[in-house]
Amino acid sequence: MNTNVMDIFKQVIEKADNDNPSDLMPMLPLFLNEIVTFAGVEKTTRRRYFFIEIEDGPWDEDLMRALPKWNGLIIKMEYHNTFGPLKERYFLEFMQADSETGDLFETIMQNIFDHILLKTDDEPLFTVIYKVLEKWRSFFKRGGYKKLSVEQERGLFGELWFMSRYMKSNTDHPPLLLKGWGGPLSDRIDFKANGWGIEIKTSVDRLDRKIRISNEDQLKISDAIPNICLYVCFLEISHTFGTTLQEMVEELRKGFSSFSPQLLLKFNDSLVQSGYQDNEYTETMFNIVREETYEVKGSFPTLSKAMLPIGISHVSYSIDLSHCNEYKMETEKIFTLI
Repeated sequence: MNTNVMDIFKQVIEKADNDNPSDLMPMLPLFLNEIVTFAGVEKTTRRRYFFIEIEDGPWDEDLMRALPKWNGLIIKMEYHNTFGPLKERYFLEFMQADSETGDLFETIMQNIFDHILLKTDDEPLFTVIYKVLEKWRSFFKRGGYKKLSVEQERGLFGELWFMSRYMKSNTDHPPLLLKGWGGPLSDRIDFKANGWGIEIKTSVDRLDRKIRISNEDQLKISDAIPNICLYVCFLEISHTFGTTLQEMVEELRKGFSSFSPQLLLKFNDSLVQSGYQDNEYTETMFNIVREETYEVKGSFPTLSKAMLPIGISHVSYSIDLSHCNEYKMETEKIFTLI
């Protein structure tokens, strides 16, 4: 995935500023295996367009109506006798409805581009595009991009730090732990792999060793998750020393891309689900002071539904880790279990 759609749009906008005034929509091509795409921009409004050749076109009206849509994005199919160097082709056209949302439009087009680039030969183009659009529609239904709170930023950093530690401890095989990352989807456990559930907690209080459990089901042992560990990061927050969330994301992107484009794409998709947006988290720095890991077993202090009076549910509670030393395990061991 070497093509940066945002860079292509920048080049198109430069063309709009410098080219023949009669050219109302400058365009540049992008190539996806056998499929050709174009990025274009209206000179006057700076409204972006993205065109994807439909090799198996035309699609019928039912398929076009089925494509997920939302306010801010216009999708249609058009036949062109001449389109750049191409003749007599159908194109799927994505149009930016709101001229103020250029960066977001480019981000979505990049995501579509990356998924098409990695699609298998037997996977229909429609199916790939539908899945990407449905993911984004669900994202906007949940409210779209909102700046993460300090607590959410810290929590995401903790999950990414754990992922980074796992990759450094398992350099000889792909980090498939990524596929069990449930944090961005608000699953009850942050990571699931090989019969283990790993819940990540962060704390900024070096003296108080209490952690917050969000509900009575979070640490529940079940057939699906028969083993659970708590991985606790004690960290400091600074503006002068440490690692930003943006830096942690870039480090992991390099790690995933060294294994496969598919893993990198999965990681970026998960970041979108978590609400993360590039260039928004470059000031707050985190410094990990220490890590502690606990296995939830036996009489480890937890609450369950069976312990609550009838009519009471969704109970959050704190665990004082100073009373859990007998459940401690070596942190490095956890990276051999999952």
